[in-house]
Formats: sequence, C-alpha cells, structure tokens
Amino acid sequence: MSLLFDIQQLEEHRYEVRFNASHEIFIAHFPGNPITPAACLIDLAAQAIEIDTGTPIKVTGLKNSKFLRPITPQCRVCVELLHKNDQLCDITIKDSDTVYAKMSITYLRSDTDV
Repeated sequence: MSLLFDIQQLEEHRYEVRFNASHEIFIAHFPGNPITPAACLIDLAAQAIEIDTGTPIKVTGLKNSKFLRPITPQCRVCVELLHKNDQLCDITIKDSDTVYAKMSITYLRSDTDV
C-alpha cells in the first residue's frame, strides 16, 4: 500500500503536504472526482502534531472542525499549527489562496498516562 501523502516541514509549526494521486483512497472517494476524506485530513493534522512535538500522540477529541473546500489529490497544501497548550492544537489547512479546513485537536502525548 502506498502512502497517502508526504509531509515536509517548511518552518516552525508549518508543513507542506503533497498527496499521492495514485493512492487507492482516491479511486474510492469518489470515482471520477477524487477528494481527500475528512478522516484523512484529521490523520494528517495528527501526524503534523507528532512531527512538531517530536512524540507520538493519541487524539482524544476534535473541536470546531470545518471542512470548507474539497482537497483534490493535485492540491499542494500547507498545514499550520498553533499550539494552545500541551494538549490542544489549532490546525489550518490551506494554500496561498484558499483555506480548506480548520480544526482543533485535543491529544495526549504517548508518554502521558491517561
């Protein structure tokens, strides 16, 4: 199975994402008009938080999620993180002209007891 996306850090709290247009998710969602599922965007945000914090996390909640525009496999987007504290992060997924999604993720670091 191929990776759905590649994520690279641009600067502190900011990441560039390129999607793999040949990934099987785009065949199923939706045939002839592929878009990135919201669940994959949440996973993308969580992975960006893990890279940013340097530790695996467990997502414990999603707040204020807004999926404003569909993201096609050809889109190159930027994920921007704003850490509110060590368990809450605001995420914006956008390019230079368009905001595609906004959300707040609550999480625990893997080294934190539940």
